[in-house]
Formats: sequence, structure tokens, C-alpha cells
Amino acid sequence: MKKRKYILCIYALIILLTVSCKKNYDLRNEKSAADQIVEDLKTKKIIFISENHDEVYPIIFLTEHLEKFYEEGLRYIFLEAGDDGFLGDTNLSDYTFNIVPPWSTFACKYEQHLMEIEIQRINNVHKDAPIKVIWPEHNLVLPNSRDVSIILNCRDNHIQKEIIDVLEKSKPEEKAIVFYGSAHGSKTPEQNYAKHELNPNWKTIGVYLSEYYGSNFSSFFLDYFKPYKKEKSVFSKNNTCVTLSEQNLTNYVPEEYKSKYDYFCVYKEAIFGVIYPYINDVKIKIALKNKVNKIQSEKPEDKNAETETFGIIENLLFVYYQKYAQTNNQKQEIGELEKYIEFLYSYGWIEDYLYEPANDERIGYVLCNMNRAKKIAPNNDIWPQYWISYFETEKAKYSGKKNDYKKALAEWNKLLENDLLYASPVLKLTYQKISMCEEKLGNTEKSQYYRQKE
Repeated sequence: MKKRKYILCIYALIILLTVSCKKNYDLRNEKSAADQIVEDLKTKKIIFISENHDEVYPIIFLTEHLEKFYEEGLRYIFLEAGDDGFLGDTNLSDYTFNIVPPWSTFACKYEQHLMEIEIQRINNVHKDAPIKVIWPEHNLVLPNSRDVSIILNCRDNHIQKEIIDVLEKSKPEEKAIVFYGSAHGSKTPEQNYAKHELNPNWKTIGVYLSEYYGSNFSSFFLDYFKPYKKEKSVFSKNNTCVTLSEQNLTNYVPEEYKSKYDYFCVYKEAIFGVIYPYINDVKIKIALKNKVNKIQSEKPEDKNAETETFGIIENLLFVYYQKYAQTNNQKQEIGELEKYIEFLYSYGWIEDYLYEPANDERIGYVLCNMNRAKKIAPNNDIWPQYWISYFETEKAKYSGKKNDYKKALAEWNKLLENDLLYASPVLKLTYQKISMCEEKLGNTEKSQYYRQKE
């Protein structure tokens, strides 16, 4: 009996320690991130808000609160990457955008376009004092280098000069938001960003702006709440993006990161968004028409093999994406596509693997997500089947087993049955992989047949 009581006491102590050591975050009374940004716009010239390349909630957040920020003096927004022509010309004669593979983090998202529409709406109401949207990398010429830190330093040095130059000509009451990838907004240099590079240190936009504007600048880091193990968070129903107060900040953010940003803001969950080409609307047709007109107007001496090949691939992709049907219920379709993209993006595992291939659990993660994506793929989209075929081949390469190569080959043959493959940029790569599988299985004649198609 005494032994049993002793054991029960030990169990109770373990449970008590487990519960007491577990951090739970009550975020219901935290200040909303939007309210904090409003406060800072009242007293500061320029604010950095971090964008998350992996998902789209920060874009949705900025779009939802744009009018509120406008009322506090927002007149300039500096955006990453390039201008698609939508805001600069109401007749869309220059409208274009690059279609990139839909598994990439840098793919154009439909939510970005919705933000453009909201900016356009505000500007139509306030025609005498519009929000000026500026892409500070418009005239940037990057160095011919593979050194990541050299490129990043070149980018951010150019960007900060453009920002400061524009704002020096602005009125004192006109405020600005810089909306870039989160690391660009760090107020301390990114040390050892890439240890194998010649110059591993990166002086970010945040460092430059902090040096120039001092207390007239603040930097906001936005990210979805990532609890460790069994930690829990409670958000208010009406406040899903909050600024962490000192107590929660101490528990959640490592000490060495606290000096990088003035405010750390968290939201409930990641939203992966919809890759823009999946929304088959009139804008894509306008962009395609503009691109074709541009190619036809180019003089022969203006062309080179690399850009011409890229243009052909781009046009193939435009035609390919035109095959997607659009239902009458746009909201329902977007909701379904958001779930599809979440699986198709595979939480970043594809890109991560392509950069550093290895025989590890990432192959299984991708295959699991692609099989889920395949079940809900819109209009027989090729990408889930393509990546299933690709990663089954990777499995076979590591195992060397003939049965694995047979399985991979069967998946590639399923892909060949999809007509959309023949208007995609991966057709030749598909033939190459099939040829390799046939060769491993000893089918020399079939291997040679597909090699000739490459």
C-alpha cells in the first residue's frame, strides 16, 4: 500500500512539473499589431513591416488595414520585386507578371493582386493625395556573382538609397511603409548569413534606415505563432494579430533576436494563399496579349538566345494556365485552392530538398502532401503527379532497387496521360527521368526512345 502511494506521488509530481514547465501564451489582452502601427505612424516617418515569402497573411493584414494607415498619413508604400503595371496605368496597357512554378515561395499570389485593388480603391477616393506605390529595385543592376551576401548587400544598399531619396522630397506629414521580406528589416546586420561566402555579413535595409532616421523609424516582425511541443496560445476572436508584450516576448523570442526588431507580432495561423495564375480572370488574358505584342514589336538586334527562350517558356506557361476553368462562385473556388496550395507547396519541403538533396524524411513528407494534393487538384493539374513521380524516382536512386524504379516509372507513365503536361515547362525533364528509369530496368531500347525526345 505504501509503495503504491509512493508511486502515485511520483506520478503526481511528474504531471505537476510537466504542466508548470509548459509555457502557455494568453494573447487575448495584447495590443493589436494594427493599433501599434497606427501609433507609430503618428510619431514616425517610416515603418518596416515584414512580409513572409512562405505564406500570405502579412499581405492580407496590410490590405485589411490600409485605409486605417492612410488616415494616419500613409502616402508611400515600398514593395519588393517588380511592378506588374496594374497600378501605374488604368488601361492596363503595360500590365504583365511573370508566371513562376506554383511550388515556389516567390510565386505571385492572388492576395498581392487584391492588395493592389485596395490601393487603387483608396486612390480613387483620394485622388488629390493618393498612396504612391514604389518598387525601389526597378533600376537595380545586380553584380555578376553567385555570392549570396554580395547580392543581398548590393540590393539593400540600392533600396535604402531609393527610399531615402524619395522621402527627402516628401512632405513632413507624409508617412511611408516598407513591405519587404522579414530579414531585410532587421535593425542589426545579419551576421554569418552564408558562412561559405567570401563576405558572410549582410547590412540590411533596417540597419540603413535605423542609422538615417533614428527614432523616426520602427521595424515590425510578423509571423504566425509557432508553439514549441505542447505550448498553447489563446487569441481574442477580434484580434488575430497581436504585438507581444514584455512577458510573452521574453518567453517566446530568444534573447539574441530581440534587438533585431522594435516589435514582434504573431498571428494565429499561416495562410498559404492562391498562386495568381490559378485564378483565370481577364487580367491574365490582358497580360498575355501585352506580352505577345511586346515580343512582336522587338527588333531582331534587341533579342538574345537567353531572353528569347525565357519568353517562349513564359508564353507556354500562360497558355497552360489558361486551361484552368473558373467557377461562378469565386470565393468558394479560392477557398478550395488555398487548401490545395497548402499541400502543393508542401510547407517548403520541395524547395528545401532541391537546394540540398539527401536521403532523408523530406522525401516522405513531400510524397504524403502530394498524394493529398492530387485528390483535390483543380482540373487535373499536373504538379501533384509530377512531384510524386519525381520523388519516387529520388527514392529509387537512393535504394537502387528495381522494384522502386518500376514504381517510379509507373508514376511517370500516369503523368504522360495528362494532356496539360505537353504545354508545361517540365516535359523534357519528364522524358529524361523516364529514360533513366528504363535504363536502370535494363530496357535499353525504351530508354533510347525517350532520350531522343529530350
